[in-house]
Amino acid sequence: SSGINAEYGHMFHTACLVKEITGYLSKRKAEEVSKIYKLLLNLKDEDQTRTESYRRAKSQLDEIIAEECLMCGEYMIQSIDTPFLPRDEEEFEKLRLEWS
Repeated sequence: SSGINAEYGHMFHTACLVKEITGYLSKRKAEEVSKIYKLLLNLKDEDQTRTESYRRAKSQLDEIIAEECLMCGEYMIQSIDTPFLPRDEEEFEKLRLEWS
């Protein structure tokens, strides 16, 4: 699966990063990320992952969402009080099953 290597060396699964970061972007940027990501998926489905269109879209996506590392940037500072795992037992069990 594809990933994004942030400036500080942290590696992220692209779909997970897009899902996580869009909640912290401005509405305009979140819509732009969503649009570019959908374009990438369509181009990948057409098995054209090495086309110039794909490379351009991937570069745009990387630029937008890699501006701030989720692990050590402003995002992490702002979410310091957010637990990594849900406190609610049902939500935790749902997550555990999803990961297994």
